[in-house]
Amino acid sequence: MRRTLFAAVLVVWAAAGLTAQDKKDDKKDVKAPNLYPLVKGTKWEYEVSVAGQKMDATQEVTDVTEAKEKGKPAVSTIATNISTPMGKQSLTEEMSADDKGVYRHSMQGQKLGTPVTAIKYPAKEGDKWDAKIAMAGQEADATFEMKKAEKVKVAAGEYTAQPVEMTISVMGQTIKATNWYADGVGIVKQEMALPGNQTVTMELKKFTAGK
Repeated sequence: MRRTLFAAVLVVWAAAGLTAQDKKDDKKDVKAPNLYPLVKGTKWEYEVSVAGQKMDATQEVTDVTEAKEKGKPAVSTIATNISTPMGKQSLTEEMSADDKGVYRHSMQGQKLGTPVTAIKYPAKEGDKWDAKIAMAGQEADATFEMKKAEKVKVAAGEYTAQPVEMTISVMGQTIKATNWYADGVGIVKQEMALPGNQTVTMELKKFTAGK
């Protein structure tokens, strides 16, 4: 049962923040924040709590590959390692970013047919969007809302972060989660409510900027 629950958590965690790619905003006078830095060597260390159990999770940008198509952003590979009572779990994903947003190209090592937007720029309070996410033969419906920026205090420090609330419906079940994104850092906190009254929290312990 624990293995099944943890696998489900990994799927949702990897999917958190996904949106169908929206029409680009043509405004040039708004400076986009960097809510998910993707420079090689960038590293996030988290404490994850699942059903009362504490786990350590580390994410790191291990590679950055220039896009073959002119005008496309470079693609960054992010490796995730989670230490659990059952041993270490690992997964990878591919993401890219430009001044219009942050895009996910693969999840858990599986390529997505079309890159999806993880974050929209400019980040605006009250923005709402929805998406259909397809992965491993399963489809999920998701709705998102960007809330007002707020102060968030975690082990790594205090940040002004942009919360994104999401509701994901998959396999007849509903999962609700909130990600807090800090400019120049990325996800500093995540709270997730799973079916069966299970809760998951993730808080940043240490951030190392890439060079």
